[in-house]
Amino acid sequence: MAPSKKREAARPLQLLLIGGTRSFAEEVASSLELGGHQVDYAASGRLGLRLAAEHRFDAVIICAHVRGALDGFQVCETMRSDFRHDVPLVMLGESTEATIAAFRAGADAYMAWPFAREELEARLHALLRRIRATTTTTLRVHTLELDLTTLEAHREGQRLAVTRTGMRILRVLLEAAPNLVTRRQLHETLWGGDYDHQSDAKVRAHIYVLRGTVDKPFDRPLIHTHRCCGYRISA
Repeated sequence: MAPSKKREAARPLQLLLIGGTRSFAEEVASSLELGGHQVDYAASGRLGLRLAAEHRFDAVIICAHVRGALDGFQVCETMRSDFRHDVPLVMLGESTEATIAAFRAGADAYMAWPFAREELEARLHALLRRIRATTTTTLRVHTLELDLTTLEAHREGQRLAVTRTGMRILRVLLEAAPNLVTRRQLHETLWGGDYDHQSDAKVRAHIYVLRGTVDKPFDRPLIHTHRCCGYRISA
């Protein structure tokens, strides 16, 4: 009989925990730290969003109950709508009744208390394996590239000074390429809410700035306008 292979130990994770009562947060964080993981904690949703924007975490754990103006579902929805936050989002709650709301907010998993630390760790590692196996790190059309890891755009080897909003638009267009993306779709993806004349003007203005960065310095335009409809990226 061939000797069985020893399973490789899962590596420690850099985690962000947002919300929860003090006692609950301390219990979850202490349990994860006992497993060798590093846990940063934010009591409020606004602090959690700021930490997530400033640092790179392997995963973010969001409690349904969060202090401040934003509840856990709003924090989750805000993070998921921002293209920079591609990390797994796990929501924790006190009952299974909030499961559907958690997934609608963009959570990758929902766990109801009580649960074992090993169960939470296993869920986190499973999500990371799945995301890493399916995530494309670079979007490319012709000589235009967007690195989703570093959030840098290049064309013909030159780094492009794309604005934050322009980067979000560029990602949407590259992911859809060579298909058309309407101005309404762009607005709903980036900002949500009702679409009106002001929304239309807002999209047009950002596209104008983006085109000046992506196309103007080069011979071949890649961002094409479909009159009265929207835009597409193609060579």
